Amino acid sequence: MKKLDRFRTSSNRGLSDFTAFDYVLMFFGLPVELDKGKIHRAPEVTWILLIFSVLISLMAFKYEFLRNLISFKQSDFILKKLFNCVTVFFVHADIWHLLSNMYFLYVFGDNVENELGRKKYLALIFCATAVGTLSYGYFFSNSGRVLVGASGGIMGVMTFYLLRFPSSRFAMLFLFYPFIVPGWAFMVLFFFKDIFGLVLQANHMTHVSHM
Repeated sequence: MKKLDRFRTSSNRGLSDFTAFDYVLMFFGLPVELDKGKIHRAPEVTWILLIFSVLISLMAFKYEFLRNLISFKQSDFILKKLFNCVTVFFVHADIWHLLSNMYFLYVFGDNVENELGRKKYLALIFCATAVGTLSYGYFFSNSGRVLVGASGGIMGVMTFYLLRFPSSRFAMLFLFYPFIVPGWAFMVLFFFKDIFGLVLQANHMTHVSHM
């Protein structure tokens, strides 16, 4: 198996190549990947994680007992917390939380799975999920909030991707105008977004688990 090449110049896209769907994604604050790397194997693990996350999250929206079973709460007993620090990957707070996380997994996951292989890729995701969850539990031990979401695991995937491919390009929307940033700049912007969110703590997002 050949080692993953950097990125093909033939797959590069520019502002003139944007579709209406690209603008919709950027309008909702989602980055558009412009440089698609070579994939030597089907991203089967990524697709399985996507399917299971969607199905389990949709079921948890309807059945509260399932949500309580696999979400993380600091007040739970230790064995349940150890189990739930990974299972939180498969349950989300609402439909937007689910869709945005699955989008990031779709964009970044295939290249990382291709680079690491299936076993190391799974290890990265679930270790990052556990570290993110337990970090939140440690820093906000008295919050009483229930932690859900794949954000910690996906942040681990994104970090690997952006460190491995720092020159990859992403498009974002600012004041309704698209601009292109390299991967390393996107990582910096994302980090400061979480710092800002951590200071405000304005919503359900657990920004510590991202970091």
